[in-house]
Amino acid sequence: MDIKIFHYEEINSTNLQASALLSSFKIREPFVVSAAYQTSGKGQGSHAWISEAGQNALASFVFFPPQLKLEDNFYLSMLASLAVQDVLLSGNKGIQIKWPNDILADGKKIAGILIENSLLGKYIVHTIIGIGLNVNQTIFPEFDRPATSLRLLTGKEAEPEEIIKQLHVRLFERIRLLKSNSFEALKKEYLTNLYMLNQEAEYMKDNQTFKARIEGIDSFGRLILQMPDGRRKMFDARDVRLLD
Repeated sequence: MDIKIFHYEEINSTNLQASALLSSFKIREPFVVSAAYQTSGKGQGSHAWISEAGQNALASFVFFPPQLKLEDNFYLSMLASLAVQDVLLSGNKGIQIKWPNDILADGKKIAGILIENSLLGKYIVHTIIGIGLNVNQTIFPEFDRPATSLRLLTGKEAEPEEIIKQLHVRLFERIRLLKSNSFEALKKEYLTNLYMLNQEAEYMKDNQTFKARIEGIDSFGRLILQMPDGRRKMFDARDVRLLD
């Protein structure tokens, strides 16, 4: 499979550049924007993605999903998480997905995903899947959750460019198979690999902590939690944060 990759030594954000390329050149085939270093790497919400120059896989993957409705957009998050896991599971154990789409290795964060969609009516016309995956970096700032990398897991260096190509292949395969009749199978696979599923953990909402148990996710990707009093409540990623 031919992969069109626009590579930059330094850039503000691969997601921003991917969006600019789509607007400027009207590209209508899948492509990748990669960078050795991002000056303004984007994470979920207002968070930044911090990465040492030249050490990690930083890329945005642009695809044109087949007739995917906006209401089904979380399936892109599911398949992206599973595609990253596909790449990492080769020779590595303990790889899990932390809702909604962080990737953990033995409980430490090794990759993050940021998805931005463009709409036409009720359909997603293109999606930008930004992925930051820690490859060779061994020293990290202090985060809420400790970070790790492939090198720390395996003791070996890897080529970020090769990891990016593997990610593209896995993403392309999964998006090509994305159809409404595969949604349930995709959700089942995602839940099978979900961190802390059916386990009690501590959460924070509005600066208040509480204990709850993950029961699953709904069709919109909201987390279904069983509260201590037995009630089931749903939360989206902006409302609640897993602390464990």
